[in-house]
Amino acid sequence: VVDAVNVDRVDLSGRFATLGRIIDDDPLIVGFEQMTYTFFEANDTFTMIPIIKGGNQRSELTFSLRASIIRGSDANAAETDQDSSDRDILARETQDRTFRPAQQSVPFVFELIDDDDPEPTEDFQVELSLEESGLNVNLGGVVEIDGSISVLFSSARIVIIDDDATVTIGWEEDFTAVNESQGILELCVVILNITGNAFPEDIAITLAAITIPGTAADPGDYEELTVEDLFLLDITATNNRTCIDVTIEDDNLLEATENFSVQVVPDPFSHPDGLPSNFILEPDLTFVEIMDNDFVRIGFREIDYSVDESEPFATVTVAVLENRVQRPVRVNFSTEVLATDTATAGVDFTPAVMELLFEENIDEIDVMIPIINDFVVEGEEFFTVSLARDPLDPLDEVMISPDTAIVRIKDTDRVTIGFEETEYTVREGVNRTVEICAVLISGTLERGT
Repeated sequence: VVDAVNVDRVDLSGRFATLGRIIDDDPLIVGFEQMTYTFFEANDTFTMIPIIKGGNQRSELTFSLRASIIRGSDANAAETDQDSSDRDILARETQDRTFRPAQQSVPFVFELIDDDDPEPTEDFQVELSLEESGLNVNLGGVVEIDGSISVLFSSARIVIIDDDATVTIGWEEDFTAVNESQGILELCVVILNITGNAFPEDIAITLAAITIPGTAADPGDYEELTVEDLFLLDITATNNRTCIDVTIEDDNLLEATENFSVQVVPDPFSHPDGLPSNFILEPDLTFVEIMDNDFVRIGFREIDYSVDESEPFATVTVAVLENRVQRPVRVNFSTEVLATDTATAGVDFTPAVMELLFEENIDEIDVMIPIINDFVVEGEEFFTVSLARDPLDPLDEVMISPDTAIVRIKDTDRVTIGFEETEYTVREGVNRTVEICAVLISGTLERGT
């Protein structure tokens, strides 16, 4: 720009502007997207793992790199020797790849060999190196790709899982009996059988447990398990089982033995297509019986009852006095005539023998005993009623207490007693006597009254 005052002294016929260019000197980042890639041996087609370029996107840079297979020294290293009969992969030991300006990725290519031989999990390592020196290129690092921050790795581990051995996993027990008071029931999935001559190591199977109601129900008897209740089975030579806890509820309720089932299934999120083809899940269902540990106390509500002789019935109440019942409980009721009783069966009351049945929601039973009014003045009398446990009920489940009660019959009969005459006359004199008699005018007296 020239000051207007001096415009006649400046010649602008030459270059009067220039373009400033900022050249990015941050390095390109090249590497694998994952540290570990896992494949099943049956994937016996050519497999490509992309090597990604990110960071500096200068269009004029062309460079080459080498992907080298490192077999490792451990016994489970994958064999790449193509002349060997037990080779595991087909791939060149080194693969040179060139990134051209517009390329965002180049492939590392190999083919798995499905050999039908059970064998441990195997692996090999792929390491990247630059064919040229002095390039502004880094192997591995943090980079922005398509607006997201990613980490690329200069090497990758390729894991080959053998699928020749058939592995049967399932519940350790297909039936379990548990006492209601136990609280926690541990159920375990184990490796039950392996066909083949080698162990398929380092395989993680995620399983889910689902409870299925039977006569036992949730809530009340156990806590429900759903497909979200997961547990991991890491299959290794030293770990062949995994367990999950089921909570058993103690309900203080006398009930019959109850049951439910627990099913194990593959986690639908980790294994959307089910377990690998060489895994068999059997038995996948285990049956659980909950044995009741509760007792119930049944007895007379009162131990002393009274009734007027003029009433048709005496009512006594038998009740569940402690805990509750859910299964049927039978109690034998009877009237007794003890040596100390003063009432007479068939004269003062009608004897009764019966079975009382307590079930869920029945916690009290009224027993009505017919009373006989004999219209005889005889004073208060009483008799005994008793309860007995059904012999089929275990002693530790049904307690009878109190097992006896007294029923008092209050006499309501009346008699009229009076002088036989309303007036007596006697002559005055020595040794004169007069007999004045009291007689029963109406009603009946018991002998000896």
